[in-house]
Amino acid sequence: MTDTLGAIVGPATAFVLLPWVGHHYPTLFALTLIPGLLAVVAIIFLVKERERKPVPHISFGARLRALPARYRKFLVAVGLFGAGDFAHTLLILLATQKLTPELGAAKAASIAVGLYVAHNVFYAGFAVVAGWLADRFPKPRVLAAGYGMAAVMALMIIVLPLNVWTLAAVFVLGGVYVAIEETLEDSLCAELVGAEHHGMGFGVLEKGALEGRQKEVTRLRFLNVAETTREHFPFSGHRDAPARAWLGPFPLPQCRAALNMK
Repeated sequence: MTDTLGAIVGPATAFVLLPWVGHHYPTLFALTLIPGLLAVVAIIFLVKERERKPVPHISFGARLRALPARYRKFLVAVGLFGAGDFAHTLLILLATQKLTPELGAAKAASIAVGLYVAHNVFYAGFAVVAGWLADRFPKPRVLAAGYGMAAVMALMIIVLPLNVWTLAAVFVLGGVYVAIEETLEDSLCAELVGAEHHGMGFGVLEKGALEGRQKEVTRLRFLNVAETTREHFPFSGHRDAPARAWLGPFPLPQCRAALNMK
C-alpha cells in the first residue's frame, strides 16, 4: 500500500512543483534526489530481513526445469502482453502533444501530469479491488480481463479524438488495468509455483515481462515519437489480444489446496 501511495504523492508533488521551478526540468529531477536518498537511508538502517530456512542447493538449470508446465504456459501470456505493453509515462508525452496546440506547452504539460496523478490514484485504489476479485474469482479470468482493458485503452487512443476528457478516460483505464495486471500476475505466480521455487518463479516472471517491454522500447527507437505517437500505440492493441485469448481459458487447478496456501 505504501508503494501505491508513493505513486500518487510523487506525481502530485511534481504537479505542484512544475510552476514553482518555472518548468525547468533539470531542477525538478534534481529534487527527486531527496526522496531517493531518504529511501536508501531507510533501507540501510530501518529494514531488517526476517530469518528464514535456506532453500536446499540445486543448480540453476535444475531449478528452471523444476518450474511446472502450467507456469510456463502462464509465462507465454505474460510475454505476449509485455510485447504490446508500454510505460505509462508515455501517456504524459501523448497528452502533452495533443493538448499543446490548443492550450500551449506549459499548460498542456501541467494537465498531462495531473492526468498521470489521476492514473495513479485509480491504480492505487483498484489494486485493493483487484486483490478482492482475485480471492473470489478464477485468477486467470481476472488477469485476462485486465489484459483486455489494456487492448481497449489502446483502441481508444487509436480511434477517439484526443481531448482532455478522452485522455482522462485513457489515463483512468490505464491505471485500472495496471492494478489488475501487477496484482494478479504476482498472486497467480505464487499459486502456480511451490513455495520453495518462489524466488526463481518471480524472477522468471519479471524477466518475461521485461523482455516484452524491451521489444517495445526497441520499436520506439525506430519511430519518430514526436510525429507518429498515434501510429505507435496500435502495436499494443494487436498484441494484447492474443495474450488475453491465451490466458482466458487457462485452467487453474486447485493449487492453493495442493500447496496448503491460504
